[in-house]
Amino acid sequence: MRSITPQRSKGVAAAAAIFLLVAGGVRFPCDNVRLLMVLLFSGAVVGLTAVVMWNVNRWLAYFLAAAFWSMLFPVYSRESHLAFQMVFYGAVWYGFVVLFVKDINVRFLLDAMCLIALANVAMLTMQTLGHDPLYIPRPQWAGTTPHVGLMTNPNEVSALLAFCAPAFLRGRYKWGLVAVIVGLVMAQSTGGAFALAAGLMFYEFANGRIWKPLVACGIAVVLFSLAVDMPHLGGREATWKFALSIYPQHWLFGAGLGHWKIVFSKIESARACYWMQAHNEFIQGLFEMGIPFAVIVAGYLISCARRFRKAALIPATAGVVIVVNSLVNFPFHIATTALLAMTWLAIYEVKLKEIKA
Repeated sequence: MRSITPQRSKGVAAAAAIFLLVAGGVRFPCDNVRLLMVLLFSGAVVGLTAVVMWNVNRWLAYFLAAAFWSMLFPVYSRESHLAFQMVFYGAVWYGFVVLFVKDINVRFLLDAMCLIALANVAMLTMQTLGHDPLYIPRPQWAGTTPHVGLMTNPNEVSALLAFCAPAFLRGRYKWGLVAVIVGLVMAQSTGGAFALAAGLMFYEFANGRIWKPLVACGIAVVLFSLAVDMPHLGGREATWKFALSIYPQHWLFGAGLGHWKIVFSKIESARACYWMQAHNEFIQGLFEMGIPFAVIVAGYLISCARRFRKAALIPATAGVVIVVNSLVNFPFHIATTALLAMTWLAIYEVKLKEIKA
């Protein structure tokens, strides 16, 4: 991250003036002028946030701007508005953590993640024993107690535990990984378990250990597959294939942020393979936001890889877990896992900032 120097402060002020001028002095035909004012106001806030974010991480600033455009084009809808709200909240959270959290205080965030994981393991334990003091089971779980922890389905709690697990890679905290693994077994969902296995292998490889962790993770994956949950795509591949087949209809800017479910619900031939989410963040992002999404995400991942330093190994490990889970799940569309993911991305920048300083 680059500091906000007086010169950059001047640039932010100039940008604010431009956005203020547009919001206050631009109008175009619409059926509700006051609603247009709200849109222009929100656009000014988003624009200024992107300018500030550009000094934090350019790729995240680009993504925020691209998401705002995708909210409006090809059509502004309730779905695109709500989807963009979550993108904006995530960007603000990320920016605050990078700007104001020092490396020495990152431990507070990591401790919070450990507590979140343990709370979900405790809830999973009660649910496994047949007692749930919080949730009323959904119809598909009638007569049973679902193993969802503090989330809403097994895939979500599996992803959450995997996202929190790297926070335990500190001294005696590592014993907490035992609880996380037990929680993943109780969740009975492959996505989080396999993502965590990939992350732990990256962690060990980065520390110069290759064969022993490779064999250990291999054995663990096989045992998990045989005794807990056999890996399968569950029909996801048909959805991915169909989405990519109709993607060329909006190949440049996509179908619009939040419009995955709208497009699929309007195509009769798509109903046989329709999923509310793509269960693959990269395919859904490309489908909704088009080429800008692909370029920005690729640029961001390459930037993270090029700037990697050993001191940022723990958040980098979390990044591997997040990427792998995003291939079969939709963690950025679930508020809690999205918050955890954005926190890890911010911690990565905090660690690199301290190294550079």
